[in-house]
Amino acid sequence: LAVTEVGTGQYDSVVAIPERFLSSRSEIRPPQLPFTIRVQKYFQNSRIAQRGPNDSEPPAATAGFGPQVKLSAAPLVAKMDDRNVPGAVIELITPQGSLGTYVVSLLFLLWGALGVTSALQMASHQAWRRPRKDEPNIWIRSWRGLRLLAVIGAAVVLTSVAAGIATSSLLRSVPMVVTIMVDVAVVVVNAGAYFLAFRILAPHEAGWKELIFGTMVGAIGWTVIQQIGGLLLSHELRHASQIYGFFGLVLGLIFWLNLGAQLFLYSSEINVVIAQGGWPRSLFDPSDEVKAELGAEG
Repeated sequence: LAVTEVGTGQYDSVVAIPERFLSSRSEIRPPQLPFTIRVQKYFQNSRIAQRGPNDSEPPAATAGFGPQVKLSAAPLVAKMDDRNVPGAVIELITPQGSLGTYVVSLLFLLWGALGVTSALQMASHQAWRRPRKDEPNIWIRSWRGLRLLAVIGAAVVLTSVAAGIATSSLLRSVPMVVTIMVDVAVVVVNAGAYFLAFRILAPHEAGWKELIFGTMVGAIGWTVIQQIGGLLLSHELRHASQIYGFFGLVLGLIFWLNLGAQLFLYSSEINVVIAQGGWPRSLFDPSDEVKAELGAEG
């Protein structure tokens, strides 16, 4: 369990509580925090399910996502490919009273991430103009989502390795060569991530050649966005005050993510246009498919 207190200076305060303290099911009183953590339930391996409208079982907790889910114990696993997912219900208590009970689990992080990948799959399904009957069910959607998360995680790790090599003291004697090599490596990693993501999201009949152009547009565009974001952080926000710098960072991050999402969708649409021969297209008049659909509805 990690509790983050947003500070007023350049750093935030993070208090990490080891799992063994949660498993003791006792009260935890970190001196750095203004509240006491009371562990009500702890499961070494847990299962989380969403509560239905007619579910008679009480919610797992009273705050956060707690009222929407159920938390129960799951059998322990010992296989190499499986992993136990600890879960707990904690109560935050201040001198003035209780702040409510909360569910803490690694599954929440995975759950939120799969929601993002599910939105990507639905957007890709519409971009490729697939019929509604071909929409993937929840199991296929979850499997594709896990593969997408693996691709994103691998890309983050590889780009971090490239950045670490660039800042290594062993290569400071040739800064220009290192800069070029790192930029090329980042483009290659981004291209690989885009291609694998498009391959996961595209229909089976779409060949790899039809995904190349959109992959290159997305990889180069994402690399440019990363470079511009780094320059803005290092030059524009460096001299900003703490308050304006914080809001500038948050707003810039929202804009950055929105720009990245639009780039991914536009790159995917490029693949669709190339694969289905959908050019030329007007920027203002509706396409023939939209006209047919509007005519059918009318």
